[in-house]
Amino acid sequence: MSEKDRTKAIEDMNAQIKETFKDGTAKIGDEVYNIKFDITAEYNNDIETKDLGSGENIMVVDGKSERGETQSSNGKANCLSIVGKMDLQSIHEIGHMIGFRDRYSDYENPASRTNPKEWRSIAHDGYDDDVMGAESKNLNQSHYDDVVKYASFKLITAQNHLLPENRTNKTGMLGAIDSNTKSAVSPERIPKGWQPRQAQIK
Repeated sequence: MSEKDRTKAIEDMNAQIKETFKDGTAKIGDEVYNIKFDITAEYNNDIETKDLGSGENIMVVDGKSERGETQSSNGKANCLSIVGKMDLQSIHEIGHMIGFRDRYSDYENPASRTNPKEWRSIAHDGYDDDVMGAESKNLNQSHYDDVVKYASFKLITAQNHLLPENRTNKTGMLGAIDSNTKSAVSPERIPKGWQPRQAQIK
């Protein structure tokens, strides 16, 4: 991919990032919180995965793979490979980078004679219009709620065990922000006789 194409790809990505990761609010108990996403993709050919610091991510824009995917480094999903064209799959992978988990499950037809077997991804209940669950550029309200819950835990609960001089009002969104929010595919949406796919494609 030429430098011109990479630059255009990053511009397209930033436009889609802004369109998907919009500022929002969350009401937890009696409190209303404002959530502001500050995510920007920049082109830098001098950084490698081994150079990453806490909370930093790399997007490899080479067009070598047919699907976007996240790769783990030091336990963090922080390396993203994307095809030259920016699409919702790329934005979905960025969602993983900031701590959101998949809100879909893959199912296959065990009676299929093809290799790989006939399969499809099915969004979890309530996530049909969510970038982590389906072909959508929207964020479910649960993500905003989970950001607040995660930050509150990190900033308040966890810091109760720290000396005052070691406490901070900042936190890095690492790990699964929404790990405590459960979701699943509604049973009636699973084709009859189909089962969870054995070889997941991410």
